[in-house]
Amino acid sequence: PIELGLLLPDGSEQPLQLKGETEDHGSSRILLITGKKQSFTFIGVSGKPLPSLLRGFSAPVELDYPYTAEDDAVPANTATCSFTINVLDTEDPVIINCPYDDLEIFVDDACEVLLPDYAATMQSTDNCGYTWTQLPAASTAYTAGDVVVVTVTATDDASNSTDCTFNVNVLDNIDPEITCPGDIMTVNDLGLCGAAVTYAAPTFTDNCNITAGDAALTQTAGLSSGSVFPIGTTTNTFVVTDDAGNTATCSFDVTVSDSEVPAITCPGNVAITTTAGGTGDCYGEYSWTNPVPTDNCSIDTYTISFENPDGSLEGPNSVSVS
Repeated sequence: PIELGLLLPDGSEQPLQLKGETEDHGSSRILLITGKKQSFTFIGVSGKPLPSLLRGFSAPVELDYPYTAEDDAVPANTATCSFTINVLDTEDPVIINCPYDDLEIFVDDACEVLLPDYAATMQSTDNCGYTWTQLPAASTAYTAGDVVVVTVTATDDASNSTDCTFNVNVLDNIDPEITCPGDIMTVNDLGLCGAAVTYAAPTFTDNCNITAGDAALTQTAGLSSGSVFPIGTTTNTFVVTDDAGNTATCSFDVTVSDSEVPAITCPGNVAITTTAGGTGDCYGEYSWTNPVPTDNCSIDTYTISFENPDGSLEGPNSVSVS
């Protein structure tokens, strides 16, 4: 584009109306030059004009302007001069939305992510046209833990350029997966109020690496494998943590039942006589030491009962301990 006007001999400006137009469009026009050689014909020019070229310093353009002057003699005497006008664009583009803080992108299930096309989201202004470039290029693959220095450049048609540089942190926000063994049910070991139980360690996987290996697995509740588990239900909980700090949890129960009966030994049967002394009482007295029960766990209740089958004091009487 070139902006121009025509100055008349008296210094006034000629209204500009191109051939084929029905009216003029002011005394200053912007013409779009699309070819190596192009002609524009103005009509209604009232005197011999002097071209006023490159108004507003339209850029970028290189103009070769030959100009011929002639006098009123017949034939006319002429003189020709030629000069070149170079209008240079030295103005850099201005990037409007360059990020000042680090950006974050997240890997997929394969622990990989493709660098986005940040140039497609950038905005810039320039007095002329411009194009975008990005380094590293969009769709370059990265993995968790990478820090990518990205430079997006706006370059105008005159090779003036402005850079926008920022960091992109590649992160992993996908939790690992963990699988616990199934619930375990068993009975107590003989003589113990519990049972020694061995179980397999939970297994785990992650989309990225877990460099700590088995050390990444921690038990937060319950007992370790091979421990003596008490009677009842014990819940065992495990947590695995990947390199990015993402966690996963699983649990399983170990239930131990007490199948061992208590033990108790009573004294042997005894025979006693009625009370001596001629009182005529039909009963006798006997004292014994209560038997002491034992159990692999604890004794909840201790009961002594007296049984007299025929309702009389004479004859066999039973004492039961439970």
